[in-house]
Amino acid sequence: MPRVPGALIAFVALVSAGCGPSAGGASPESVFDRARTCSSTGDWAGFYDCVAPEKRDSLIGALLYLAGFTKMAGDAAEAEYLKVMAAHGLDPRPPVPDPSAPQGAQLAQWLAPAKDRRKLFADLMEYTKPTRKADDRTLDPAAVLSNVQVSGDSATGTLTRQDGGKKTVRFAKVDGRWFLDE
Repeated sequence: MPRVPGALIAFVALVSAGCGPSAGGASPESVFDRARTCSSTGDWAGFYDCVAPEKRDSLIGALLYLAGFTKMAGDAAEAEYLKVMAAHGLDPRPPVPDPSAPQGAQLAQWLAPAKDRRKLFADLMEYTKPTRKADDRTLDPAAVLSNVQVSGDSATGTLTRQDGGKKTVRFAKVDGRWFLDE
């Protein structure tokens, strides 16, 4: 399974609030604002809608990786993990890594039974909450997106946190809608 940094998960959590069934946004700024609102309110399904479709499985994969740590918290956590996996028709055991498999193929095979990945993402965000260490600087609701530069179907912007820290945010335009491309 590909390694997805915790900062990516934290960033996704930041931008996920305020999204809804309609995916993406009309502009990079609007999808960013929707994602941040979703993150603030814990609307993880809405946040999922703000992420570029081609990045969604990797994001779920990162959460499944974190779920492995979360379930180590004891019998109750293990039981909850099994319940989440069963609810989505997933094998609770991750596939054995196969270095010869094309990148993402094993994850796609593991996730194939999940009929509602949006709900799976939301359930995993809730389940891994004790393990995810929110980076308050990244999740700062007062963070500002500026200097958005659009180049065709991609864009970048600068996220400035309240403490002055900065991060580049990437966006992708898919079928006329903008998404977070982190």
